[in-house]
Amino acid sequence: MAIPTPVKLALCVVGIFGCFSYFAVLQEDLFKKEYAGKKFKSTFFMMVAERALNGLVGLIFMMILGTSGLKIPINQIFVSGGTQMFAMALS
Repeated sequence: MAIPTPVKLALCVVGIFGCFSYFAVLQEDLFKKEYAGKKFKSTFFMMVAERALNGLVGLIFMMILGTSGLKIPINQIFVSGGTQMFAMALS
């Protein structure tokens, strides 16, 4: 039995928002708690580590499932993501 496309879309949306919400809670806990008497303040390191892990997970899934066949403007995505990351780091 095939799952209808609207149901797949709804599951994807719920999954993505659920993951981002859970990540936000974990990240907030990381910055609120004290470790050896000090609070974690390396936000730029955290952003770089998050982006690297996101890229690694994406690469693993591409290797397992294959690509979509769509032509993706990688250079534009890289510039967009890089400028967003540096804007967040400098604000």
